[in-house]
Amino acid sequence: MLILAACGSDPVADQPGTPAGVQSSTNLSNGALGTVRYKYDPAALTRAEVDLVLPPDFEQTVFAIKFIPAPLASRLGGAYCSFGRVAQGQECTARSEIGFAIALLERPIADYTTALAQASPSIATLEPVMVDGQEGMSFVLDSEFAHTRYTYLPSGGRTLLLVDRYTDGGIDAGTEALDQVRRSIDL
Repeated sequence: MLILAACGSDPVADQPGTPAGVQSSTNLSNGALGTVRYKYDPAALTRAEVDLVLPPDFEQTVFAIKFIPAPLASRLGGAYCSFGRVAQGQECTARSEIGFAIALLERPIADYTTALAQASPSIATLEPVMVDGQEGMSFVLDSEFAHTRYTYLPSGGRTLLLVDRYTDGGIDAGTEALDQVRRSIDL
């Protein structure tokens, strides 16, 4: 689920599935990804560097910063993620666990919008979004275990990708801290 209320209007703020629970502290750490700045609570969230696969073909990967609620991070490397058992012989990874990731893509948003529009409706329905005065687009990809919302926003001639992985039942960990990261993003 994507909630960026402090950055502008957000049509997806009322979506179900955001984890609830862990209180966030005021001892925030600053971070940056290129020109994009953010803040996070290191006591409530584990910050991981991951390679995310990009839609529409899910073959290309991109470097991202992912925030995982600390109680869920303890499952990494095991046979179970927060949403259930992973495939036989595989381990729960930071990429697959519930959380919120940000990536700065190289090309302008129009390149990604065009590729995704050509792939839709086979992927999902594209929705316009407005964040911090920037118009972008978003879609949700559903899988057997979780939902993933991809949001694309223009960022200085490049594209900021926000990836939110969540479940229908909600995970009782880290909501406030994840929301704090979303709200802190400065385009």
